[in-house]
Amino acid sequence: HSPQLVVYYCGINDLHFGAEVEVPVANLRRFAERLREALPPAKLLVLAMNQAPLHFALGLEEKIRRCNQQMHRLSAELGF
Repeated sequence: HSPQLVVYYCGINDLHFGAEVEVPVANLRRFAERLREALPPAKLLVLAMNQAPLHFALGLEEKIRRCNQQMHRLSAELGF
């Protein structure tokens, strides 16, 4: 099976359980590098983390915002 498009939505649970912003960003980098090796022509669509009411209640909105920004920059850097 050789998908042309892979949709990536990950990281919110990492932040919820106390990880720093760099953890989901590093996971995305690792995933994107492996995807490029395994399926060079595949496109990667990285979805932004949503900010649900629970995330506001837990005080995660700033971490989510920073993580989304860094993932956006990384996606551009890697050409996705």
